[in-house]
Amino acid sequence: MLTEADVLEILCECCGRDLAPDSELLAGGLLDSLGLVLLAEALEARGAAVSVARIPKAALATPRALAGWLQENGGI
Repeated sequence: MLTEADVLEILCECCGRDLAPDSELLAGGLLDSLGLVLLAEALEARGAAVSVARIPKAALATPRALAGWLQENGGI
């Protein structure tokens, strides 16, 4: 099971920089289209059965929001 810290680590790798749990991923321009592809691959590699296309924009706002959405929707 992925934790919020795991999701943060994955996103740091996908974005190529250190992030905080409340970093603005989309609004801050930290997560781009390549980052989304890398995110999909990383989530799949960690066993999260969710398509990035199903993740609502609001859940991609921050690492904390994504971790919460994944927990609520069975992706973790």
